[in-house]
Amino acid sequence: MRHISAMPITLCYGQSDSQVGDLYLPNEGPSPVLCLLHGGFWQYPYGKDQMDDISKDFVSRGFAVWNIEYRRVGEAGGGWPGTLADVFTAIDFLAEPACSDYPLDISKVIVIGHSAGGHLALLSALKTWPREFSHSPSRVIPIAVAALAGITDLFTAYQLNSGNGSVEALIGGSPTCYPDRFHLASPMAQLPLSTRQLVLHGAEDTALPVEFSKHYAEAAHRSGDDVKFVELADMGHMEYLNPSGLAHEILCEWLMDIIKKPSSL
Repeated sequence: MRHISAMPITLCYGQSDSQVGDLYLPNEGPSPVLCLLHGGFWQYPYGKDQMDDISKDFVSRGFAVWNIEYRRVGEAGGGWPGTLADVFTAIDFLAEPACSDYPLDISKVIVIGHSAGGHLALLSALKTWPREFSHSPSRVIPIAVAALAGITDLFTAYQLNSGNGSVEALIGGSPTCYPDRFHLASPMAQLPLSTRQLVLHGAEDTALPVEFSKHYAEAAHRSGDDVKFVELADMGHMEYLNPSGLAHEILCEWLMDIIKKPSSL
Protein backbone atom coordinates (compact mmCIF):
# COMPACT_ATOMS: atom_id res chain seq x y z
CA MET A 1 0.00 0.00 0.00
CA ARG A 2 1.06 3.59 -0.57
CA HIS A 3 1.74 5.86 2.39
CA ILE A 4 -0.40 9.00 2.16
CA SER A 5 0.53 11.92 4.37
CA ALA A 6 -1.29 14.80 2.69
CA MET A 7 -4.41 16.20 4.34
CA PRO A 8 -7.64 16.18 2.33
CA ILE A 9 -8.67 19.24 0.36
CA THR A 10 -12.05 20.62 1.43
CA LEU A 11 -14.09 21.93 -1.50
CA CYS A 12 -17.48 23.67 -1.59
CA TYR A 13 -20.07 22.44 -4.11
CA GLY A 14 -22.76 24.87 -2.90
CA GLN A 15 -23.41 27.90 -0.73
CA SER A 16 -24.42 26.14 2.50
CA ASP A 17 -21.84 25.29 5.15
CA SER A 18 -22.89 21.65 4.72
CA GLN A 19 -22.45 21.62 0.94
CA VAL A 20 -18.80 20.61 1.15
CA GLY A 21 -16.64 17.54 0.70
CA ASP A 22 -13.15 16.33 1.53
CA LEU A 23 -11.09 15.30 -1.48
CA TYR A 24 -8.31 12.81 -0.79
CA LEU A 25 -5.70 12.22 -3.50
CA PRO A 26 -3.27 9.31 -3.80
CA ASN A 27 0.33 9.74 -4.91
CA GLU A 28 -0.43 8.78 -8.49
CA GLY A 29 -3.22 9.58 -10.92
CA PRO A 30 -5.54 9.96 -12.65
CA SER A 31 -7.31 7.76 -10.11
CA PRO A 32 -10.75 6.16 -9.87
CA VAL A 33 -12.95 8.14 -7.47
CA LEU A 34 -14.89 6.77 -4.51
CA CYS A 35 -17.73 9.03 -3.39
CA LEU A 36 -18.56 8.35 0.27
CA LEU A 37 -21.89 9.10 1.95
CA HIS A 38 -22.21 8.83 5.72
CA GLY A 39 -25.20 7.58 7.68
CA GLY A 40 -27.11 8.84 10.69
CA PHE A 41 -30.70 8.53 9.39
CA TRP A 42 -30.18 11.75 7.38
CA GLN A 43 -30.12 13.65 10.68
CA TYR A 44 -27.98 16.56 11.85
CA PRO A 45 -25.38 16.51 13.44
CA TYR A 46 -24.14 13.14 12.12
CA GLY A 47 -21.47 14.00 9.56
CA LYS A 48 -18.80 13.00 7.10
CA ASP A 49 -16.21 12.54 9.85
CA GLN A 50 -17.73 9.07 10.28
CA MET A 51 -16.01 8.12 7.04
CA ASP A 52 -12.56 9.60 7.79
CA ASP A 53 -10.84 6.32 8.71
CA ILE A 54 -12.00 4.37 5.68
CA SER A 55 -11.27 7.39 3.45
CA LYS A 56 -7.62 7.22 4.50
CA ASP A 57 -7.52 3.49 3.85
CA PHE A 58 -9.07 3.84 0.39
CA VAL A 59 -6.59 6.50 -0.67
CA SER A 60 -3.72 4.28 0.52
CA ARG A 61 -5.02 1.70 -1.97
CA GLY A 62 -4.73 4.14 -4.88
CA PHE A 63 -8.26 5.55 -4.99
CA ALA A 64 -9.17 9.21 -4.92
CA VAL A 65 -11.87 9.78 -2.31
CA TRP A 66 -14.63 12.41 -2.29
CA ASN A 67 -16.09 12.27 1.22
CA ILE A 68 -19.34 14.20 0.89
CA GLU A 69 -21.26 16.23 3.42
CA TYR A 70 -24.86 17.15 2.68
CA ARG A 71 -27.64 19.19 4.24
CA ARG A 72 -29.40 17.02 6.78
CA VAL A 73 -32.76 17.02 8.51
CA GLY A 74 -32.49 19.53 11.33
CA GLU A 75 -30.62 22.22 9.41
CA ALA A 76 -31.69 24.80 6.84
CA GLY A 77 -32.32 23.21 3.46
CA GLY A 78 -32.21 19.65 4.75
CA GLY A 79 -34.92 17.08 4.16
CA TRP A 80 -37.03 17.05 1.00
CA PRO A 81 -35.64 17.68 -1.55
CA GLY A 82 -32.40 19.33 -0.38
CA THR A 83 -30.73 16.29 1.17
CA LEU A 84 -31.21 14.22 -1.96
CA ALA A 85 -30.42 17.05 -4.35
CA ASP A 86 -27.12 17.68 -2.57
CA VAL A 87 -25.93 14.14 -3.27
CA PHE A 88 -26.53 14.45 -7.00
CA THR A 89 -24.96 17.92 -7.07
CA ALA A 90 -21.91 16.82 -5.07
CA ILE A 91 -21.20 13.84 -7.33
CA ASP A 92 -21.63 15.92 -10.46
CA PHE A 93 -19.31 18.55 -8.97
CA LEU A 94 -16.44 16.24 -9.92
CA ALA A 95 -16.95 17.43 -13.52
CA GLU A 96 -16.74 21.12 -12.56
CA PRO A 97 -13.70 23.26 -13.47
CA ALA A 98 -12.89 23.46 -9.76
CA CYS A 99 -11.89 19.78 -9.91
CA SER A 100 -10.17 19.85 -13.30
CA ASP A 101 -6.68 20.40 -11.86
CA TYR A 102 -6.87 17.26 -9.75
CA PRO A 103 -5.87 13.84 -11.17
CA LEU A 104 -9.33 12.28 -11.14
CA ASP A 105 -10.66 9.64 -13.51
CA ILE A 106 -14.34 10.57 -13.48
CA SER A 107 -15.12 7.79 -15.95
CA LYS A 108 -14.58 5.45 -12.96
CA VAL A 109 -16.70 6.81 -10.14
CA ILE A 110 -18.12 4.45 -7.51
CA VAL A 111 -20.52 5.61 -4.79
CA ILE A 112 -20.42 3.99 -1.34
CA GLY A 113 -22.86 4.76 1.46
CA HIS A 114 -23.45 3.53 4.99
CA SER A 115 -26.95 3.23 6.49
CA ALA A 116 -28.90 6.31 5.30
CA GLY A 117 -25.89 7.00 3.09
CA GLY A 118 -26.48 3.59 1.52
CA HIS A 119 -29.96 4.75 0.58
CA LEU A 120 -28.49 7.88 -1.03
CA ALA A 121 -25.78 5.85 -2.79
CA LEU A 122 -28.33 3.56 -4.45
CA LEU A 123 -30.36 6.54 -5.66
CA SER A 124 -27.21 8.10 -7.14
CA ALA A 125 -27.16 5.28 -9.68
CA LEU A 126 -30.26 6.65 -11.43
CA LYS A 127 -29.38 7.49 -15.02
CA THR A 128 -32.09 10.15 -15.21
CA TRP A 129 -32.39 12.26 -12.10
CA PRO A 130 -35.87 13.26 -10.98
CA ARG A 131 -36.45 16.97 -11.64
CA GLU A 132 -37.06 17.40 -7.91
CA PHE A 133 -33.36 16.61 -7.36
CA SER A 134 -31.74 18.25 -10.39
CA HIS A 135 -32.75 20.18 -13.49
CA SER A 136 -29.49 19.40 -15.31
CA PRO A 137 -28.39 16.19 -17.04
CA SER A 138 -25.77 14.24 -15.13
CA ARG A 139 -22.17 14.57 -16.27
CA VAL A 140 -20.86 11.95 -13.83
CA ILE A 141 -22.44 8.49 -14.01
CA PRO A 142 -21.35 6.02 -11.31
CA ILE A 143 -20.17 2.70 -12.71
CA ALA A 144 -21.19 0.94 -9.48
CA VAL A 145 -22.67 1.62 -6.06
CA ALA A 146 -22.36 -0.04 -2.65
CA ALA A 147 -24.89 0.05 0.19
CA LEU A 148 -23.50 -0.88 3.61
CA ALA A 149 -26.40 -1.69 5.93
CA GLY A 150 -28.42 0.57 3.68
CA ILE A 151 -32.01 1.76 3.85
CA THR A 152 -33.20 0.18 0.62
CA ASP A 153 -36.98 0.57 0.95
CA LEU A 154 -38.47 3.77 2.35
CA PHE A 155 -41.99 2.36 2.55
CA THR A 156 -40.88 -0.49 4.82
CA ALA A 157 -38.59 1.80 6.82
CA TYR A 158 -41.57 4.09 7.45
CA GLN A 159 -43.80 1.20 8.49
CA LEU A 160 -41.15 -0.06 10.93
CA ASN A 161 -40.50 3.47 12.24
CA SER A 162 -36.80 3.05 11.53
CA GLY A 163 -34.79 5.82 13.14
CA ASN A 164 -37.77 6.95 15.24
CA GLY A 165 -39.61 8.85 12.53
CA SER A 166 -36.55 9.74 10.45
CA VAL A 167 -38.14 8.67 7.16
CA GLU A 168 -41.16 10.91 7.71
CA ALA A 169 -38.79 13.74 8.66
CA LEU A 170 -36.78 13.28 5.47
CA ILE A 171 -39.77 13.13 3.13
CA GLY A 172 -41.91 15.67 4.98
CA GLY A 173 -44.83 13.38 5.72
CA SER A 174 -46.28 9.89 5.35
CA PRO A 175 -46.67 7.73 2.21
CA THR A 176 -50.37 8.65 2.27
CA CYS A 177 -49.53 12.35 2.15
CA TYR A 178 -46.65 12.08 -0.30
CA PRO A 179 -46.82 8.83 -2.31
CA ASP A 180 -44.90 10.35 -5.24
CA ARG A 181 -42.04 11.47 -3.01
CA PHE A 182 -41.76 8.03 -1.42
CA HIS A 183 -41.72 6.40 -4.85
CA LEU A 184 -39.04 8.73 -6.22
CA ALA A 185 -36.85 8.41 -3.12
CA SER A 186 -37.07 4.65 -2.52
CA PRO A 187 -34.40 2.52 -4.24
CA MET A 188 -36.71 -0.50 -4.18
CA ALA A 189 -39.34 1.45 -6.14
CA GLN A 190 -36.76 2.63 -8.69
CA LEU A 191 -35.52 -0.82 -9.75
CA PRO A 192 -33.85 -1.65 -12.02
CA LEU A 193 -30.95 0.71 -11.38
CA SER A 194 -28.97 -0.88 -14.24
CA THR A 195 -25.71 -0.42 -12.33
CA ARG A 196 -23.53 -2.98 -10.55
CA GLN A 197 -24.28 -3.06 -6.85
CA LEU A 198 -22.81 -4.45 -3.65
CA VAL A 199 -25.19 -4.84 -0.72
CA LEU A 200 -23.66 -5.75 2.66
CA HIS A 201 -25.69 -6.24 5.83
CA GLY A 202 -25.02 -7.70 9.27
CA ALA A 203 -27.20 -10.51 10.58
CA GLU A 204 -27.15 -8.92 14.06
CA ASP A 205 -28.06 -5.39 12.94
CA THR A 206 -30.66 -4.02 15.36
CA ALA A 207 -30.88 -0.55 13.79
CA LEU A 208 -31.93 -1.89 10.39
CA PRO A 209 -32.86 -5.58 10.07
CA VAL A 210 -30.91 -7.60 7.50
CA GLU A 211 -34.21 -8.34 5.75
CA PHE A 212 -34.06 -4.83 4.28
CA SER A 213 -31.07 -5.73 2.15
CA LYS A 214 -32.07 -9.34 1.57
CA HIS A 215 -35.45 -8.44 0.09
CA TYR A 216 -33.95 -5.59 -1.91
CA ALA A 217 -31.25 -7.82 -3.43
CA GLU A 218 -33.84 -10.42 -4.41
CA ALA A 219 -35.99 -7.77 -6.08
CA ALA A 220 -32.96 -6.24 -7.81
CA HIS A 221 -31.95 -9.62 -9.22
CA ARG A 222 -35.49 -10.16 -10.50
CA SER A 223 -35.35 -6.77 -12.21
CA GLY A 224 -32.18 -7.79 -14.05
CA ASP A 225 -29.65 -5.83 -11.98
CA ASP A 226 -26.17 -7.17 -11.24
CA VAL A 227 -26.19 -7.28 -7.43
CA LYS A 228 -23.83 -9.00 -5.00
CA PHE A 229 -25.46 -9.49 -1.59
CA VAL A 230 -23.46 -10.59 1.44
CA GLU A 231 -25.03 -11.29 4.81
CA LEU A 232 -22.38 -10.91 7.51
CA ALA A 233 -22.76 -13.22 10.49
CA ASP A 234 -22.32 -11.79 14.00
CA MET A 235 -22.15 -8.24 12.65
CA GLY A 236 -24.17 -5.20 13.70
CA HIS A 237 -24.66 -1.77 12.18
CA MET A 238 -21.42 0.18 12.61
CA GLU A 239 -18.59 -2.24 11.76
CA TYR A 240 -18.36 -0.96 8.17
CA LEU A 241 -16.50 2.13 9.39
CA ASN A 242 -13.55 0.04 10.62
CA PRO A 243 -10.87 -0.22 7.91
CA SER A 244 -9.46 -3.33 9.60
CA GLY A 245 -12.76 -5.22 9.64
CA LEU A 246 -14.16 -8.03 7.52
CA ALA A 247 -16.84 -5.86 5.91
CA HIS A 248 -14.22 -3.40 4.66
CA GLU A 249 -12.11 -6.25 3.29
CA ILE A 250 -15.08 -7.59 1.31
CA LEU A 251 -15.83 -4.09 0.04
CA CYS A 252 -12.25 -3.54 -1.12
CA GLU A 253 -12.17 -6.87 -2.96
CA TRP A 254 -15.37 -5.92 -4.77
CA LEU A 255 -13.97 -2.49 -5.65
CA MET A 256 -10.89 -3.99 -7.25
CA ASP A 257 -13.10 -6.32 -9.28
CA ILE A 258 -15.19 -3.37 -10.46
CA ILE A 259 -12.13 -1.43 -11.58
CA LYS A 260 -10.88 -4.46 -13.53
CA LYS A 261 -14.31 -5.16 -15.04
CA PRO A 262 -16.24 -1.86 -15.01
CA SER A 263 -19.45 -3.18 -16.55
CA SER A 264 -21.24 -6.47 -16.89
CA LEU A 265 -24.49 -4.98 -18.25
